[in-house]
Amino acid sequence: MCYSGVAKKTLQKTFVGYLFYVYRACYSNFVLQNHLSMPRGTVKIYKNIFNEIDPKRRVSRGRSRNLLMERNKCLIARYYFYGHFCQNGYGDIIERLSHEFYLSTVTITELITENMDVLDKLKDEQPELRFFKERWPHLKW
Repeated sequence: MCYSGVAKKTLQKTFVGYLFYVYRACYSNFVLQNHLSMPRGTVKIYKNIFNEIDPKRRVSRGRSRNLLMERNKCLIARYYFYGHFCQNGYGDIIERLSHEFYLSTVTITELITENMDVLDKLKDEQPELRFFKERWPHLKW
């Protein structure tokens, strides 16, 4: 076939564009498939050094439920501590917890209502100050 100069350049542009599109799509699928289970920076600090990654070890992304549960238990303990031992008012306690845990006051109240079972358990057991100091020694009780 004989193409004019303009038609030939257009055909070349579209063909090159198509090849680039196919290459890009294949590469992005490759990257997604091979790097989905690796946290950011793994290639640089692990794979380049040891040359293999255990495929069985999958890192879950996002927030850890265990850590959130521990944070919530600590928050409830602090709420109980400020109310029982320091005898602060509700508003003062919520405001103080908001500053300590870097959460909004609305979030603090939601977490307290969601974890009422933990708070009821603390109320029934009425632990001494020593319990809190041993469980969370990094905080000032």
